Amino acid sequence: MISIQAEIDLLHNELELFDDVMDKYEYIIELGKQLLPLQDKYKTMLFKVQGCQSQIWLHPYVEEGKIYFEAGGDALIAKGLVDILIRIYSGHSAKEILETDTAELKELHLSEIISSGRQNGIASMIKRIYAFAKETSASQTTTASFTEETSASQTATASFAKETSASQTATASFAKETSASQTATASFDEELIRKKIISGLEQIYDPEIPVNIYTLGLIYKIDIILFKEKVCCYIEMTLTSPACPVAESLVEQVYNVSYLIEEIDEMNVELVFEPPWSPDKIPYEAKLELGLL
Repeated sequence: MISIQAEIDLLHNELELFDDVMDKYEYIIELGKQLLPLQDKYKTMLFKVQGCQSQIWLHPYVEEGKIYFEAGGDALIAKGLVDILIRIYSGHSAKEILETDTAELKELHLSEIISSGRQNGIASMIKRIYAFAKETSASQTTTASFTEETSASQTATASFAKETSASQTATASFAKETSASQTATASFDEELIRKKIISGLEQIYDPEIPVNIYTLGLIYKIDIILFKEKVCCYIEMTLTSPACPVAESLVEQVYNVSYLIEEIDEMNVELVFEPPWSPDKIPYEAKLELGLL
C-alpha cells in the first residue's frame, strides 16, 4: 500500500486532469457512485458524522494493527468526498495517520470545488478520523505496556498486586464516569435548549418571503437527546422550493446558529423535501401580515 502522502498526490493529479470546476465536481460525484454500500447496522447515531450538510455515517475498525474506514451517505457528492478520505487514510496505522498534517489535504484544492457547507462536513469527517486514530494509538500503547508488564511479572504476589491495582483503577474510573454522567444529565435542560434554538431560527429569513424560516414552517423537526454524555441536536428542515437559489446558505445558517448554543455538543441539519412545503404551513397571524387572507 502506498503512503498517505503518495495517495494525496495521486488524487491531486487525478483532479488536475479536469480544467473546469464543474468537471471536477462531476468526478467527485462519480467517486460517490463507486462507494461500497454500508451495512444498515452502522447507520446509527454512534457512527453518524455531525456537522455534515447531508447524512454521512463513518464506521472505523482495526484489523492487524491497521485502521480501516467504510462509509455511507444519502448524497452522491458527500459520498464522493468521504470516498476521497477513505482512499487517503484507510489501511494505515494510527501512527501514520497522526503523523500526517491535515494541511496536506489543501493540495487537493477542494475548497475551490465545493461549498462552505460541504467544507464543514469534510472538516467533521477528518476530525472523526483523527479522533479514532488517537484512541487507537492510546489503546495499542496500553496493550503493549500491559504485555510487557505481564511478562515481567514472575510471582503470584506480583500478579495479585497488579489485579488489585487494576480493580481499584476500574472502580475509580467507574465512579468518575458515573459522576460525569450525573453532571451531564443534571445540566441537560431540553426545553431551555429548544427555546434557544427556536430563538436563533427566528433570526433567519427566507430570501423571497419576508418571514423567518421557523414561522414560515420550514423547520419540520427539532430532536434533542443526551447520547453518551453529549447533548446531540438533529434539525430537519425544508425549503419553499427545491430550486431555492440559496439552499446551501440557509442550511449553513441553521447549522451555525444552533451550533453556537453552548449546551449543544453535536449538531446535524438535514434538508428534506418530503412532505413538500406549502403556504398552509404559515400561521394564521403571519398570513394576515403578508396579506394572504
